[in-house]
Amino acid sequence: MRSTALPLALFLPTLLSAQQPTTPQSPCTIEGVALKSTTGQPLKRAVITAQTIGEMLPGEGPHSARTDSGGRFLLQGLAPGEYNLWVNRDGYLGMGYGQEVPNGPGKTLKLAPGQRKSDLVFRLIPAGAILGRVYDEDGEPISGVMVQALRKAYRDGQREFSPAAGTNTNDLGEYRLVGLFPDKYYMTAIYTRPDAGDEASEAYAPVYYPGTNDPSGAAPVEVGAGDEVPIDFTLLPVPAVRVRGQITSALMSRQEAGVNVMLMRREVGFLQSQTYVNRAQGTFEIRNVPPGSYVVVAQVWDNGKQYLAREPLEVGNADIDGINLTPGPGSEIRGHVRIEGKPQLNSTQGNAPSNALPGTQATLSSGQLRFTASNVNVASLQILLQPRDQTPVGTQAVMADGEGNFVLKEVPDGSYSVSVCCLPHDFYLKAAHFGSDDVLGGGLTVDRGQTPGALDLEISASGGHLEGVVMRAQEPFPAAAVALVPDSNRRNLTRLYSLALTDQRGHFELGSIPPGDYELFAWEKVEGNAYFDPDFLAPYEGRGKSVRIEEGSRFQVQVDLIPAEEKKQ
Repeated sequence: MRSTALPLALFLPTLLSAQQPTTPQSPCTIEGVALKSTTGQPLKRAVITAQTIGEMLPGEGPHSARTDSGGRFLLQGLAPGEYNLWVNRDGYLGMGYGQEVPNGPGKTLKLAPGQRKSDLVFRLIPAGAILGRVYDEDGEPISGVMVQALRKAYRDGQREFSPAAGTNTNDLGEYRLVGLFPDKYYMTAIYTRPDAGDEASEAYAPVYYPGTNDPSGAAPVEVGAGDEVPIDFTLLPVPAVRVRGQITSALMSRQEAGVNVMLMRREVGFLQSQTYVNRAQGTFEIRNVPPGSYVVVAQVWDNGKQYLAREPLEVGNADIDGINLTPGPGSEIRGHVRIEGKPQLNSTQGNAPSNALPGTQATLSSGQLRFTASNVNVASLQILLQPRDQTPVGTQAVMADGEGNFVLKEVPDGSYSVSVCCLPHDFYLKAAHFGSDDVLGGGLTVDRGQTPGALDLEISASGGHLEGVVMRAQEPFPAAAVALVPDSNRRNLTRLYSLALTDQRGHFELGSIPPGDYELFAWEKVEGNAYFDPDFLAPYEGRGKSVRIEEGSRFQVQVDLIPAEEKKQ
């Protein structure tokens, strides 16, 4: 037999191809500068961090660098891909790539092989601080006083305070709150004096700046970029009482069960301590309670289950006896969530894909993400009941099953707002019925374990969608606060408000808007969520752009900026 010889040249391309090592993609470089926003001064020792988005290679972590004396930074050897990029420095508010203000909308940075991105500028805002001392009625410093900076917040049309920062005074009565955003804050000092025994008849009531015990009389403290604002407090004793009551529960005799009684002030939600529980007799006593509005809460834990009872309480100048708390396991609320309708075009913002739900399918058409009612998996929706007051007693979010059924377990007595988490852009909660009661606007109430029936939720895929540009002197304006405010008849419904910040091109986008009449405002600067406040809005009524949203509406609008220096007329 004669073998056939093939030319070696036929094998060379294959051999060379098999032996040729894979050429790695060319590394990338990021460089730029960090500046102080108020002066343009270069910032030394700022830390720049680049974090890969998606799967990282083994051993790969965030890339970081420090700025030099000229505020310059250089990150080298980065693999091509998409990154989150942010800058931090002590004494300044952190800033991410693409953000106009801290905590504002940002962007991801995409790097092509071998790309050198060299035009990055980060303008960091100096953090503010509030500092001072707390004294007693004799001018002596007090240690262990909790000092808080509060912001005004709004829940279903009601004003309340929300803590922004807090600390305790040291042995010299000193405190210092740092890292504050430029904003208006309401300051309070809260002190529970050590128990002096049966003879104690005085306590220190919470004090609000400029020296009132009434939270409605609190005055704002304005903190600018880099400001250090001195605020001292003097605490004065007021008559104090005792609150006594009974906990009715068979579990009190079980040593394995945990028991706790809390007294909470309604206006802020902070605890009033010094609670004593006699498990053998099932009684409790709370000492040194100054006058005010409270909620008393009893909690019992046993075998992984929680039993709760709570009761509103008005405290005056006399001791209170005879409170009876019967902790119960809470109610079980069964419900169903369904999705109807089809959405219009979804958001084109860079963060739109993050709205996709596990098990949800979306299509990308002409660079725009679309969701439809047929391809959103109801098993990815989370249902939550949120307390309508500040007591930290609520329920955990639950997932619906594949048929849209869900069960909320151990729901304590109280009033709740219903919400559905993680809806895609332009989907919204259209209807909520608890038995025959419409609870979408007014919320639902669980009273002594009694529930009127199932909780039925309906999601619409056709929420309204607004996008546009904010203009000042015929030029787009970045970092403007754009607020969509419902008409005067619906101002008490927090869920109807929307807020967006304009990007560097003055562009904004709002989605998932329920039908109705609205007014669209754009401010250069607005204090926190002041647009919820009717008193704040009153001077601007008619200055916004009126819009009527129907199901599936899409509008492109241009809005004139309301400048920060403009005096209210």
